[in-house]
Amino acid sequence: MKAFVSTFLLAVACQLAAADAGVGIALRAQARIAGPHVTLGDIAVLTSNELEPLRTLVNLPLGRAPASGEVVVVQREAVAAWIRAKSGKLHESLHWSGPASTQLLAAARKVRGEEIGACAEAALRTWLAVHASASPGDPQLQSLPRDVEVPDGEPRLRARGPDGVTPHSRMLVWVDVWVDERFVRTVAVRFHVALVSPSVPGPISSSLVVQRGQWASLRSGSGAVSLEARVEVLQDGRLGDSIRVRQPGAAAGVIARVTGPGQLELAR
Repeated sequence: MKAFVSTFLLAVACQLAAADAGVGIALRAQARIAGPHVTLGDIAVLTSNELEPLRTLVNLPLGRAPASGEVVVVQREAVAAWIRAKSGKLHESLHWSGPASTQLLAAARKVRGEEIGACAEAALRTWLAVHASASPGDPQLQSLPRDVEVPDGEPRLRARGPDGVTPHSRMLVWVDVWVDERFVRTVAVRFHVALVSPSVPGPISSSLVVQRGQWASLRSGSGAVSLEARVEVLQDGRLGDSIRVRQPGAAAGVIARVTGPGQLELAR
């Protein structure tokens, strides 16, 4: 028992001597960076009995933080060389441990466009139920919002109804994106709404089969060969109208004839 105690005390004494001799740096295998810059304290666990060198090294800047979605690998040798260049003789008292490299990632996440669109639609339905004198149809999302990159934390979506306007076929809802009660940005979400008059059956906008900004199916070809493509509608159109449409990525539009709801055929 005495031998065990003596061995234990000797080990503790050796650890304290090593700690007194300098600063221990244990590199992390992966580090998520929340701020715009990377410090040594972000990528490693530092230990020392002396406060001043510990404070200096923890706050030592290493460079810019990676962009969202970017992964940066930093080698221990590169960090050691940087410390040697910036801290003078302090590097001589460093004791390294941990992996030979660390991965840096931006501490961020994405709020999906589907979530933003669903939040906006729920708010619009509630607003229409109160403000629309005619019976509203289902709001149709004109285009899916893009994903929004936000800082790491708990995201919250707060939709603002279209106050100060009267119900009409094109409605706009603003969705505020927050993270941990911190405002990030606002996203505009556009809808098409078919309002049904109580005295006149059918949608008020039923004469319009396709509307500008929506996506439709374009058929083209002749004989037994028929091709179908997804196109963006650039003009409102009724059944039989010739309107301009554009394929994704195309610089110019083409003329197509409206054949049905969301259906077009290439004009000849």
